Amino acid sequence: DEQRFALSPQEYLDRYHISFYLQDAVAQILDERDERPMEAIHRYFISVLQGTHVLMREFSFINATPRNRLAFVRLFVDTYCSFGPDSGISFLDHWQLTTLLCPDFPNTYHTTMQAMLSEEQAAPKKLYPFKDVSAYFQILFIFWEFVSAAQKSFEERDKVDRYRATIALRSLASVRGWDFSCPSPATIDAVMRGVKDGDNVRLLDVVEGMAACDDLVCLPSAEAVAALQQVLQ
Repeated sequence: DEQRFALSPQEYLDRYHISFYLQDAVAQILDERDERPMEAIHRYFISVLQGTHVLMREFSFINATPRNRLAFVRLFVDTYCSFGPDSGISFLDHWQLTTLLCPDFPNTYHTTMQAMLSEEQAAPKKLYPFKDVSAYFQILFIFWEFVSAAQKSFEERDKVDRYRATIALRSLASVRGWDFSCPSPATIDAVMRGVKDGDNVRLLDVVEGMAACDDLVCLPSAEAVAALQQVLQ
């Protein structure tokens, strides 16, 4: 609380992306010309709180704030909850599913994950369990800036001492910016403890560890699962 009240007015607005959402709400009202604009504003912010405001929006909007990214991931997971966790899917096909919810969604996150994998594993049409591809996608999309910054610790060598890597990642998390998401230092410690490759780690080990962390990956909501079960009955 003390830290929040210590912020300047502009820092507070930036911290919670208030100006961003107000500007978008006004743009929506001007586009629709609703005869009850105050109720339209109310509906807009209800949709933001519910996470439904990102459906069929342009990628620049979806990618603009941590809230929007998380909302899109939850939308994706719930929309495709009919896919069994072990159903085989390629990175290419998984990316195409994202474009059904956001037509201009780039394939950056999927091709980046392929590049991290070995040449044999990264075959474009190679099938992986749906739950694994979904988890990799979530980590790279939500934590893109964090992973990109972490990559600098691994640029000069394929593997880095576990202790040095942990210190570097914790440092990134402690000075996190407001415009992107970072795992907590405690989560980083848990991820690094779970890495199996002796005393040295790769960036791929970090990403795989994050993807295996229940606290960082979204699963289908109970409502989405219940709706699917009703359809299948």
